[in-house]
Amino acid sequence: MSWLRYAWLAILLIAVALLLQRWPHEIKQWQLALAAESQLNGNGIQSLERLQRLSEADPENLDLQLACLERQIDLQLDKPAWELLSKLEANEALLPLQRQRLASQLHRMQQHESAYKQLQKAFRDFEKGLQADVKENETTKKAEKESRELTAYEKVFWTNALAYAAYLSDRDLESQFVEINLVLRQTGLDDQFAIYRSQALRYVGRSEEGLQHLRVAIRNLERRLDDENQLLSERLGIWMSQSEWPGAEEPRDVRQIRSNVLEIRSTLRHLYHQGWELCQDVGDDPGRKEYKNNLVVMTAGLEHVALDLSPQAVAQQLMYIAGFLDTRGALATKIKNWRRAKSDLDAAIQAAYLARAISLDTGLANTPTVVDHRVIRELELSSDHSLAVFHYHRALLMEAMQGRKAAYPDLSAVRTLGHDAGPELH
Repeated sequence: MSWLRYAWLAILLIAVALLLQRWPHEIKQWQLALAAESQLNGNGIQSLERLQRLSEADPENLDLQLACLERQIDLQLDKPAWELLSKLEANEALLPLQRQRLASQLHRMQQHESAYKQLQKAFRDFEKGLQADVKENETTKKAEKESRELTAYEKVFWTNALAYAAYLSDRDLESQFVEINLVLRQTGLDDQFAIYRSQALRYVGRSEEGLQHLRVAIRNLERRLDDENQLLSERLGIWMSQSEWPGAEEPRDVRQIRSNVLEIRSTLRHLYHQGWELCQDVGDDPGRKEYKNNLVVMTAGLEHVALDLSPQAVAQQLMYIAGFLDTRGALATKIKNWRRAKSDLDAAIQAAYLARAISLDTGLANTPTVVDHRVIRELELSSDHSLAVFHYHRALLMEAMQGRKAAYPDLSAVRTLGHDAGPELH
């Protein structure tokens, strides 16, 4: 049985080797957890000290340096923060999302032009990263590059960050407004917002108002569907009318338009279903029948994908989309597109208050994965900050449209939320 003894000894030695290999990583994770715990307990200095020790032990770790920078700015330690900012700005090794974090801290230090430049570089680097390594095509034996498109989330994330940085730095206002307007439309967030907004209004007993917003969204999307179907017919006609028999695969532009049509139909199905339920709430039988018939027609050939319209999910989605609407509304104010600015900023502010109303008892962050009251409190403070920013942006709009007096209600709301209205609020 000596072989068994040697087998157990080998297993023990392997286990010890693995433990020794993992031990420094585990120590680092414990230290990071302790730093986070100190921050949650309101001891920012202790949190910073732990992060600095970790950074000194791992000087190439840029995430740790960024975490130290964030904590220094929290604590208003301007001199070391400026030194670390300068060092990080000059570092070409920053990954795109690390550079985006750096841009956020530059905004906090009111360095908006530098932040915008850093974001532009981060996005360029991110797009380059989508291009995969050169691979040899097995059929043609030629070197090819494989790449992928930006996902809907990536499009919205980067577009919103760039648009808001442009707003703060007074650069490229028109082009960034056009871009965010296009992306919010292409990704369907404008239309999804109508669903979540109307559902929130249902929860607070204002189904009639929710139905009004929904009807506007449905009319707009139905017009877009007609336009896309017409465009699809035209492109198919051009493709099929070639002198030579067309290839088996549709051209890329035709596939894109067909994809747009399917996306719009899917969203309309959700809108019709929501309209049907709202009409039931308010006793509108003709409207209920119309939406039911439209729902049956629109469902044909589409895979059913249910939306989570629980109070918690609706609250989270409202706050998520409200941030994008605020960015577009703020840009619209600067380019004097008053109607768009008023619509977006009103919607963002209403969304924030509705999110509070439908999650009043549990808190915006009370999910099975977030039960620490300190985390919930931090997220609620973050929500207050976002709402104060929305009110400040609307105050700027009202002042530009009607004069200083018209801005007073929003300026008062900013103070009530615990903030001071001014350029530093963003």
